[in-house]
Amino acid sequence: MLLLPFWTGVALSQFVWQDLLLFGFWLLGFFLFDAFSLWVKSRFKDRYLLPVEIWSVLTLLVGAVTIIMLPALLEWAVVFMPLIFGAAYLGSRGKERSLLARSLTVFAGCLMCMVTYDVGSGFSRGLGFSWLEQYSVTITPPVNPTGMLSGWKWIIWVTVAFAAYFWSTVPYVKSLVREKNSVRFRRFSELSHIGLALVMGILCAAKVYGWALFVGWVLLAIRSALLPYLASRGKLKVNVKIVGLAELAVSLVYVGLLFI
Repeated sequence: MLLLPFWTGVALSQFVWQDLLLFGFWLLGFFLFDAFSLWVKSRFKDRYLLPVEIWSVLTLLVGAVTIIMLPALLEWAVVFMPLIFGAAYLGSRGKERSLLARSLTVFAGCLMCMVTYDVGSGFSRGLGFSWLEQYSVTITPPVNPTGMLSGWKWIIWVTVAFAAYFWSTVPYVKSLVREKNSVRFRRFSELSHIGLALVMGILCAAKVYGWALFVGWVLLAIRSALLPYLASRGKLKVNVKIVGLAELAVSLVYVGLLFI
């Protein structure tokens, strides 16, 4: 989630050296959020304060340089601040693992696809809002697999596809590990996947995505029902490391299906 939306946006526009600055800022911000959550969870013990201070300084320094080089990024703060502060508030209440907190961080991560596309296309958004226009850069607009959408119209749907997938991993992973003995939570995960698969099927029929993505969602829905059930019965041994590696592989396949 930290890597794929970010670099997909870069790939669909063009790479500029400022992307490296932005990526550093993005990673440091994540490390700061993680350190802050741990500090709050420890009830503000001193031994957890130093990492917060270190990551805060590094994030501010790299962030300041990034904004100086790409001042138009400040416009994205309008979108990101509610997500970041919402997740931080929930973390401060000890609810950093809640579905809402995870959802907010997922949506923030997926929005980076639009941000990096914005950077690579020179902030010439072409969305009809003159006050958002920055300067023109000539790039070849990306086109969806059906050839019906191009440029920003396609990028927005790419971001939606990322958000749908990465959000679905939240209940799925919980149903495998922390909530594997909760039938109610497994049902929630299953129904979420089925609902998203149906929505994706409608969008494929509308030629927003190629049908390969719908096939992928059908498989994801089957997985969301089968694997947690086997894990709850003790017929499938899972741990956080195995689940994480499996999700990395599945997410790479998902990106491939999105573009065919």
